[in-house]
Amino acid sequence: MKKRIPISVEVIFGDDGAIIPKKLFYKGRSFEIEKLIGIRRYCPPEISCISPIEFNAVICGLRRKIYYEQSTNKWFSIKEYKLSS
Repeated sequence: MKKRIPISVEVIFGDDGAIIPKKLFYKGRSFEIEKLIGIRRYCPPEISCISPIEFNAVICGLRRKIYYEQSTNKWFSIKEYKLSS
């Protein structure tokens, strides 16, 4: 099971309309976005969202995906949970 995790993101908006995330904030901590690897429109399976932009990035040396939903102006990440029997 997957769940949306709301995050805050510091962003630069380019004069060409590009959205460039620079830093994310979660639970009182900040994490530098070291490198963007890819950007695409993608809605993760099992997640309720409206055509978000997926940013594949290197954060703290690890590849992570964060999402920006333009229709709600909200950023989120995804966490996978295992259902216990």
